Amino acid sequence: MENTQDSLDLNISTIVEYDDGEWIDKYGVKYSANRKKLIEVPSEIEFYNIKVGTCVICDDAFSRNLNISDNEHSEIEQITIPSSIIKIGNYAFSGCNKLKSIIIPDSVKIIGDGTFSFCENLTNIIIPNSVISIGHFTFRGCIKLETFFIPHSVKLLENNPFIDCVKLEEISVSENNEYYKSIDGVLYDNSIKTIISYPLGKREERFNLPATVCKIGDSAFYNVRFSYIKILFGLLEIGDSAFFGCNNLKIINIPNSVTKIGESSFCNCNNLSTIFISESIKIIPKDAFLFCRELKKIELPYSLVEIGESAFGSCSSLTSFEIPDTTKTVGEAAFYGCYNLKYIDIPDSVTFFGEFAFQDCSDSLNIYISSRNKYLRNRLNESGYGHLIS
Repeated sequence: MENTQDSLDLNISTIVEYDDGEWIDKYGVKYSANRKKLIEVPSEIEFYNIKVGTCVICDDAFSRNLNISDNEHSEIEQITIPSSIIKIGNYAFSGCNKLKSIIIPDSVKIIGDGTFSFCENLTNIIIPNSVISIGHFTFRGCIKLETFFIPHSVKLLENNPFIDCVKLEEISVSENNEYYKSIDGVLYDNSIKTIISYPLGKREERFNLPATVCKIGDSAFYNVRFSYIKILFGLLEIGDSAFFGCNNLKIINIPNSVTKIGESSFCNCNNLSTIFISESIKIIPKDAFLFCRELKKIELPYSLVEIGESAFGSCSSLTSFEIPDTTKTVGEAAFYGCYNLKYIDIPDSVTFFGEFAFQDCSDSLNIYISSRNKYLRNRLNESGYGHLIS
């Protein structure tokens, strides 16, 4: 049973606030005035013991002044976390490239978003049985992490915490965990209705999605290497960025049971050439097929009412496109950069057409649009894209 002091400590924010005040130790490490919060550790420190009695490691504590995109990293190699720590904040250790292992005490209950992201030499991390929540992208880019164990205490995993963990081959889960389950190293919710994370280090060429799965979670297959996935009727939803960067996928068939696909769901699938979309889909969302440069064939359902912003942007192998006559909205830059597009049929049902829809398309693009649709003809005439054909 959680004691009263732990409950109070869980209310301490990992965000640095004005009222925290500050106290700086002899190493230049900054704490809140009451020493409850570790606020900032200078990037040149190599070894450090966090003070006993500290409850929270604040957001960006070891990465606050680093520009990780410019290869700036903390020098920390070894850190001792006392058993008084309850929460580790967002991106607290992000970019700590020299950190190879870390021991998290069994007092810790919450690990934030991106906490250990881009710790490129981290090979070993043990999550204690006290942890109940692990945030978004917590281990993103931990390129030497090969296995990961989720203890029975974890109740909440935010999306896929393991994006770009290129050597991760297996995610295992305690048999006593009531919320999550692992099958062949792949992470699901306990009922096997949602797939959460397919490890990037798995080498299988083909994957059969279990028949029980109703949802593919956000980023579940982010950058994975398989070339074929079998999806059975019964799947209802494909999450945001679910297949982002799946460069070996060439064809995919979305069954008619699917009613929703998320933003960027197939973005950057560079070799995807053919896709069959569920007849239950009403919206192709923003960036859904952005940068699918080999996409040549796509069959849109007659349930479709909206094509989102940049949905087919830079699909440079598309040569023709037919918009179903149920569609009402075509978003901004929907076909931006489709420079081999020669023909597109826009039905009378379309009442809104976003700006830059055909930016950087071929000068020889023929746009078929009825003379009855004066609004769209005027808009497209003003834009100067392609040749209007009635």
